[in-house]
Amino acid sequence: MKGLVELFNAFPHLSDQQQARFKQLYPVYEEWNAKINVISRKDFEFFYERHVLHSLGIAKLIRFLMLEQEVGFRVFHWQLCFPIPNFTWSIRSVKRSG
Repeated sequence: MKGLVELFNAFPHLSDQQQARFKQLYPVYEEWNAKINVISRKDFEFFYERHVLHSLGIAKLIRFLMLEQEVGFRVFHWQLCFPIPNFTWSIRSVKRSG
């Protein structure tokens, strides 16, 4: 998949298990993107370069996670790259207007 090499080069510390999980992200996002348009469909082919790698670059710089509802799906990338022991996911129901 396009962009995985760049991702793995930028984060050489990733274990084989973490790399496998990053590879599994694409089909998950592809499925959800078809349902709720998480990422612009025109931009989806650049999923790893423009979305995963970008958000991990931010996390790599600050190494600090502020989990607010505006963070959205970005948190999944962060948790795969920088595992937090005893981290519990909180999924909130959000009603969209429109």
